[in-house]
Amino acid sequence: MKRKTTHLKGIVFNAILLIILLFTYSCSENVEEVYIQDEFGEVPEEIIAKLEKAGFDTSEGLRPFRDGYIVETDIFLTEEKIDALILSEGDGPASEQYRTNNLVEGCRTIQVFMDPDFGDFMQDAFDDALERYNALGLRLTFARTLNENNSDIAFDAFFERSQLLGFSDGFPVGGDPAENIALNTFHYNDAAARPDAATTIAHEIGHAIGFRHTDFMNRAFSCGAVGPNNNEGDAGVGANHINGTPVGPEAGSWMLACSNNTNRPFTNNDRIALNDTYGGLTITGNTLVCTGNNTFTLNDVPAGSVVTWQATPGNLLVQSTGNGVTAVLSANSSSVSSSGTLTYTVTLNGETCNISTNIWIGRPASPSSLFGPSLVSYGALVNYRGGIAQGATSYKWYLPYPYNPNASVVVDPSRWGIISGGNSRYMTAIAGPNNGLVQVMGVNACGTGGAKIMNVTVTTSGGGGGIMP
Repeated sequence: MKRKTTHLKGIVFNAILLIILLFTYSCSENVEEVYIQDEFGEVPEEIIAKLEKAGFDTSEGLRPFRDGYIVETDIFLTEEKIDALILSEGDGPASEQYRTNNLVEGCRTIQVFMDPDFGDFMQDAFDDALERYNALGLRLTFARTLNENNSDIAFDAFFERSQLLGFSDGFPVGGDPAENIALNTFHYNDAAARPDAATTIAHEIGHAIGFRHTDFMNRAFSCGAVGPNNNEGDAGVGANHINGTPVGPEAGSWMLACSNNTNRPFTNNDRIALNDTYGGLTITGNTLVCTGNNTFTLNDVPAGSVVTWQATPGNLLVQSTGNGVTAVLSANSSSVSSSGTLTYTVTLNGETCNISTNIWIGRPASPSSLFGPSLVSYGALVNYRGGIAQGATSYKWYLPYPYNPNASVVVDPSRWGIISGGNSRYMTAIAGPNNGLVQVMGVNACGTGGAKIMNVTVTTSGGGGGIMP
């Protein structure tokens, strides 16, 4: 998607230079915060009145900046933006994780650009931030792009000696993420190597896809008691409580209003909020495909989506392609044995994304190895270890014939016996009088796979024990 040129709407965490007495996230702990005062002039009363009408707190964190104003320490607004927010003002609740009224639509890949002026440390932090989102399996996938003109979100570098960590367009518009984000290289550079770099980038992306501050109702939680009214309010964009998250601010959340310069990966409640808002498409169904029909379903598909599916390897299946959220798979023979993949493709409004699940078709593969003594003494306890058999849910052992599958440690002069582990990869046997084959096979609901085999000779001077990791 080609990016439009827009004014930036700030996201800044509120750069607080900290003398940290205790390493902590919250002002409820013993943290001394030292603020640098910046002189940027007065904000006209007319602008203050408009901001308050739009639902913003103006008691602190308000200052002129470029052709607009920094509001609540981390939002950049032009007067035009403020006027637009007044028209859409509304009430919002005052409780935990929140999102705005407008979100990114569809199942899509968000192309994100990182200014090459940032050094290796910040580039690595950028990749870390994207991976945090992608690890959740959301319907939004974030990918680095080297072409700023074709990006959906772009991180640019700027330099200013101030508290400002960065700023961005803010929140989604028209089903698309906010486009422009800038980070202050006065704070974010390779020499500083700030621990909060990946968190700040993830935080900025969080706003761009529609998340408000976790402590928007009381920014004193992360910023300290810096104003008489620490409630950001509805801010004209909505502050909707997200299902499954608790009431009250949460220490460590990636969307806290202020940074204490520590790394904050997603908390459990952050993950709940992200999944509730951009719930990852999920595939349900038994991943073991035998000759009978096995049904898979793609869940949580956005309305209006076109869905197709394909399973591979197609030559082992009765049907390998289809349309819709339901896929019915069946192995075309009871003798097949192979790993495979089922992939759904979802298209909505010209955007396409894929979600896949690994499947196993048919009987297990043969175990990869078999370890243990090949020369044993009659009556000795011997240990054998089978390698992993792909697709297996349990294992089966055969010993030199005749053998007892449920033997005791008492020597049976006529045959071998399995003492323990007959259904696992690790088996202990008591050696009988006969030479022969020790065999291990994988087992699943489709059948028994091929065997891994070892020739064993019984002698009076053979070994016992074997390998038992």
